[in-house]
Amino acid sequence: MALLLAALQVNACAPTLPERRLAVALPAAPASLTPNVAHDAATLAVLGNIYETLVGVDANLGLQPGLAESWHTPDELGWVFRIRAGVQRHDGAPLTAADVAASLEHARADPASCRRAQLADVDRIELDGPLTIRIRTRRPIDTLAMRLGNVFIGARPAHGGGIWPGTGRYRLGSRTPNGLVLEAFPGHRDGPPALPVARFEALSDPDELAHRLRDGQLQLAVDLPAAGVAALSSAPNVRTLVRSDGLRVTFLGFDCARARSPGILRVPNPFRDLRVRQAVALAIDRAAIVQGPLAGYAELVDQIATADALGAYRDSLGTRPHDPAGARRLLEAAGHAGGFQARLDHAADPDTKAVARSIARDLGRIGIRLELAAWSEADLERRIAQRKTSLHLGAWTGETGDGRLAYEYLLHTPRGNLGQANAGSCGSPALDTLIRRATGLESARERSVLLARLAAKVALEAAIVPLYAKADIYAAASDLAFEPRLDRQVRLAELRWQK
Repeated sequence: MALLLAALQVNACAPTLPERRLAVALPAAPASLTPNVAHDAATLAVLGNIYETLVGVDANLGLQPGLAESWHTPDELGWVFRIRAGVQRHDGAPLTAADVAASLEHARADPASCRRAQLADVDRIELDGPLTIRIRTRRPIDTLAMRLGNVFIGARPAHGGGIWPGTGRYRLGSRTPNGLVLEAFPGHRDGPPALPVARFEALSDPDELAHRLRDGQLQLAVDLPAAGVAALSSAPNVRTLVRSDGLRVTFLGFDCARARSPGILRVPNPFRDLRVRQAVALAIDRAAIVQGPLAGYAELVDQIATADALGAYRDSLGTRPHDPAGARRLLEAAGHAGGFQARLDHAADPDTKAVARSIARDLGRIGIRLELAAWSEADLERRIAQRKTSLHLGAWTGETGDGRLAYEYLLHTPRGNLGQANAGSCGSPALDTLIRRATGLESARERSVLLARLAAKVALEAAIVPLYAKADIYAAASDLAFEPRLDRQVRLAELRWQK
């Protein structure tokens, strides 16, 4: 007994080691904490921990139960989702079918929602008891469950303000001047995660990232600039992780429709002419961009859907060449032998800024003089949505794995909820028909033919010019168990410290 008491006294006097906290660097601060109003990478990295989705996805975008424990399709236009019982919201209330229906309705129809295009075929959402919802679509669609895999579910605050209560493994703890802190939610059905607290902060400077990772001030950096990989190559306590099969495609988008365009002084807008758009596409040395600013961490692409996404044409379309002489001939034929001036809007991260400078040099050689305008990813998305660009570098990530959404968002004629990110109002009835048919219930053979026609038509009309698919690059502390997800989200509940 005396030995036991002595041992207890020693343990009682032993110092308690502080809980190690995770610090995560994002390329920017989240644009919003409201679900489904922004889909920039920083916002999704944070909100994927606060909110859950009706249909879950694993690290490789395989479908799995989420808030819905099961679902089925009773007919071609109907989907039935059975919601888990006993799911607790962050405010302590139970999650109901009414909460889910209201969230989906907000994502489908609210003007602020960034998910309207992918839910454009939803006709109505109905309650069928306290834990069941029914969704009716306007036409048969085979991937509705997949399209719900990134639609966050929350409960709209009663008085319209404040953060929506979610059901995720973490909830908002506090805000910092340059980020926020998430704390584990004790009421989650799966119990406490391994990491009780995590801090997110905005930081993209490669030198600062390298310094703070080396010093242990950061344990994870998301979307590490290509230039930052070499800077960390000799760090003994840091490992870099590259996911080269990512779903992010960078492209050049044009204002194809308006006679007057906000980033061009000349009237009429030269990008309305197909020959000018084709000239721009031929003038850009994409291979030099991949090997130069991107240090080889990218692959050339000729489709907006990456090769592994549903919606890509599996056979080769042929690679667009780098042909400055041909580009000059096209410009001359279009009446622009002397060139013209335009503004290129682009994201402000280090890699994209370097790519924008390369494009400016390439186009300068054929007489197109670019003014470069850098914006945060969220601000660039807003400018695109508000049709404030004439020429922009955009990035599309197929977060759900359904690459056909890229066509519905970027290339369908803006109408209703379709064409939501079609900044240049490009499109045609023929292209719209192909897009809609490709997302229907066609046979595999018919779909392959449709996708080939769709990809070829987009390449020919050059409404957008796919440039490259950039690898997803991360840096992590060597004792942090972390593996990149295909959707680029950072799920804190999947992380742990390695002993």
